[in-house]
Amino acid sequence: MDGKQIKFDSIPCHCERSEAISNFENRDCHDLRSRNDSGFSLPELLVAIGILAIMAVGIFAITSYTQTHGKITTTETTIAIIDIALEQYYDFYDKFPNLNKPNESQPLPIPNPNTDTEFLYYKLTLCPEAKKTIGNIDMAMLKDDDDDGYPEIIDSWNRELKYIYNDNYNFPLVKSFGPDDANDTDDDITNR
Repeated sequence: MDGKQIKFDSIPCHCERSEAISNFENRDCHDLRSRNDSGFSLPELLVAIGILAIMAVGIFAITSYTQTHGKITTTETTIAIIDIALEQYYDFYDKFPNLNKPNESQPLPIPNPNTDTEFLYYKLTLCPEAKKTIGNIDMAMLKDDDDDGYPEIIDSWNRELKYIYNDNYNFPLVKSFGPDDANDTDDDITNR
């Protein structure tokens, strides 16, 4: 090339073979002159948009999975804290809170507890160690709809946890129905 720069406009249209065109063997001379190198063609833009759409779907799926997994972990942590508080309550009273039989020896500050977990929260606060332990529950997992000072314990989907205990059980069952809000499915979260 001897340091000379060849302009494509100076190349004749009949596509003579020369040193300047040899690098572009399979291209037509008309293509070399008419191509606008400053923009993208429609197919290039469509491919780029398609790639961005696929990436957006992937990011959405990962974000959705991560959020659901985070909610499951938070609910599991809350149930684990309740388990520890239940063990401490048992160590203190030598029995688990039975929500079907209120303790008549102590007056209830909750005359009509709205929910089982609201009553469970109250019962756990009667034991000093359990009271400290339930203080570790994330505040987002507690809601006090009736403003009586005794919150309901909820899962990450804003639904009340289930507390089931009778004298035939070795240990109470604490349960969330999980993301699908259906009982006895694979995504239920329990302490068992």
